[in-house]
Amino acid sequence: MLKIGSGWQVFVYEYSKNRVYKKVKKPIFSALKIIKDMPFMVFRPLLLLSWANKMSETHLESLDFVKNKISIWKDLGRPIIEANGNYYQDRVIPLHQFLKDADDESALKIIDDAISLSYKLYKEEGFIDKSFNILINFGVIDGRVILSDIGELFHGESMVSQINKRPWYKPYVLRFHLMKHKKYFVEEMDKKFLGKNEDKV
Repeated sequence: MLKIGSGWQVFVYEYSKNRVYKKVKKPIFSALKIIKDMPFMVFRPLLLLSWANKMSETHLESLDFVKNKISIWKDLGRPIIEANGNYYQDRVIPLHQFLKDADDESALKIIDDAISLSYKLYKEEGFIDKSFNILINFGVIDGRVILSDIGELFHGESMVSQINKRPWYKPYVLRFHLMKHKKYFVEEMDKKFLGKNEDKV
């Protein structure tokens, strides 16, 4: 299979025209990817190794948590999960790529759809994407938003604590091409999850 991508937790391979195969990384490869994205981590080797090992554990725990959620199977890209943590999934257009090519009306709608899906998973299913990083962890297929990264989910007390930290305001999450999309995302997330209306960008 042809490798077409690489995240912190998985290598992504083309399985067919409409499906991908995500193969879980060993911690050392996760660490190398983290260093590539965050070079300063090379000077914090103990934290880096701990982080990489924890990601591997979180990946397996997250997949175990969602593997039987048949009612939202399509919202997760129709994953077929293997015991070792590898999984097949629908192939999507990453949200950051979709927004780059979209007109303003379509861009705002897809941001709304990603926020709505995040809230649905939170309120109805009891879990969240760890960082609400919709640009990287969400994708579009046939005009519909799905959560494409299902390997780093929070639920229970960790979910509530994470929401209160307002992770959608982190710089690595807010890598939108346009400032107005960034502002819109933060404002709508604050309204949806915290009941706030302040403009904080």
